[in-house]
Amino acid sequence: MSATTRGQTTLDFAMAIGVFLLALVFALGVLPGMFAPFSGDSDAQVMKADRSAAHLSEGHLGSPIRPTQLNATCTVAFFDNATPPAGCRYDTPDLTEALGVESGTRVNVTIERAGAVATVDGTTLARGASPSRKGDVSTARRLVTLEGTTYQLVVRVW
Repeated sequence: MSATTRGQTTLDFAMAIGVFLLALVFALGVLPGMFAPFSGDSDAQVMKADRSAAHLSEGHLGSPIRPTQLNATCTVAFFDNATPPAGCRYDTPDLTEALGVESGTRVNVTIERAGAVATVDGTTLARGASPSRKGDVSTARRLVTLEGTTYQLVVRVW
């Protein structure tokens, strides 16, 4: 029997390619689920951290007209856990309420410069509990200006 008398047709080839593509789609669909137990489901935490950082840097501690330029009076009052002064864009000293996250959410907000916590007028610009080493901690960062100096606003949610 010679190679030219084989019974393979275009239909056989198309069916084989179809089975291969189905197996490939199945494998790609199952693969992300295989790694899910190792990566955790922290999408909600990432969104909370990012939204909180945006609220603080683009409005609560400054003006939406000049995002990322923080008002020193509002910023110091926020980190002192004091009643917001008139003209500030947040209305409660409670951290989770000011950020708009659920009360059970653990949050840490820090303004840093060169990796160290910043201070303004004797106020340490850090608020909230320190993140625990257990579990996932989602972090969002924004560059902000306070009294002409550039800092990094860091929001951690876990």
